[in-house]
Amino acid sequence: MFVANDGGNGGAVWIEGASSPLIVGCEIHLNTVGGIGGGIGVGADATPTIRDCHIHDNTASTGGGVCSSAKGGAIEGCSITGNTATYGGGIALMSSTGSIIRDTRIDSNDAVNSGGGLHASYSSFAMQDCEVESNSTQWEAGALWLDNTDALFTGSRFLHNSATESTGGIVIQSSVLVVASSEIAGNGVGLTIAGNGVSTAVAQHNWWGHDSGPHHPTLNPAGLGDIVGDGVQFTPWNVVTGLSDNPT
Repeated sequence: MFVANDGGNGGAVWIEGASSPLIVGCEIHLNTVGGIGGGIGVGADATPTIRDCHIHDNTASTGGGVCSSAKGGAIEGCSITGNTATYGGGIALMSSTGSIIRDTRIDSNDAVNSGGGLHASYSSFAMQDCEVESNSTQWEAGALWLDNTDALFTGSRFLHNSATESTGGIVIQSSVLVVASSEIAGNGVGLTIAGNGVSTAVAQHNWWGHDSGPHHPTLNPAGLGDIVGDGVQFTPWNVVTGLSDNPT
């Protein structure tokens, strides 16, 4: 699929209502919208499955590649690359519940504000066997920004993401995050908690770029891996690269 569109929402595809469409094997690129979902936009009550698609070089205010407010649905086996937005260069989840992102590469996307790879707000989702790599933002959270969101990440890689301000990796605010059997490396600051709200960050059994573990100035000052912020539960950590579960 090739669609070059300059519209309000959902540059190539807009999904809404109580529908469960299947979008398979499409190429969606070169769309620009002033609203949400440069490539694909999903409204409330929809539960789409987006599978084996290449979504690239789209632009939007929120969710350069995909923006979803769905009550469920899945993104599977996709490549989401080179998209841009103010929030969520690759993907944005806005009041989306129960979605899953599986076996998907989120690469080289850019956000002006936050969430170069993904921005989630008031949502819940799971991420399995994904690669979030080389995304960037001009402010915070090159990889992912989670605000008032519950998330579970397993078997995934968060590598070489960057931010102009501080945290190149993952930032959570008033959120609950569990990440395990994953790699968080090459981001500078890998995982931090922001704001004054109550957040929980359980990040045990992960590889942080070095077998000495992540760096924390008091809890692990000898760690040579990505930096972690206060309140992040990072011990025990994996001592070998890759996704094998070999904690210290």
